[in-house]
Amino acid sequence: MMRVISVFVLVAVGCMLLVADAGAADKKPDRPKATKVAGVLKAVDVDAKSVTIAVPEKKEKGKKQAATNDVKVTVDDKTKIKLDGKEATLTELAAALKEKPGLKAGAVVVNDVAKMIMAGEPPKHEKKEGAGGEKKKKRGGDSQI
Repeated sequence: MMRVISVFVLVAVGCMLLVADAGAADKKPDRPKATKVAGVLKAVDVDAKSVTIAVPEKKEKGKKQAATNDVKVTVDDKTKIKLDGKEATLTELAAALKEKPGLKAGAVVVNDVAKMIMAGEPPKHEKKEGAGGEKKKKRGGDSQI
């Protein structure tokens, strides 16, 4: 009886190990995480293909705004750049910074390479006519019995 129980336990443990190994093989490798950076566009280096964004440190309650940290990110051929909501190039971004210093900017960065850079003001959405149009005001006291 003891042998039967021992064999059963060994078989059960072996099966559990096999199932655990099979589950590990199905796991996808960890993808690098994207980091979002937001602040003020400080510098654009077209030759070095990089952008520097001044990111404010977290503000502590009751204190004035803390200093900023400069975050430098690399730009590659796959980086999407948007300036005032429209697609742009790194050269156009550099020209816009010279024209309007202090542009708001944000970037999505993976492994120190920007996947997307957004600068300036986003486009304003136009109000569409038609569906859902104007709401009618309800007037009180107009009901008849």
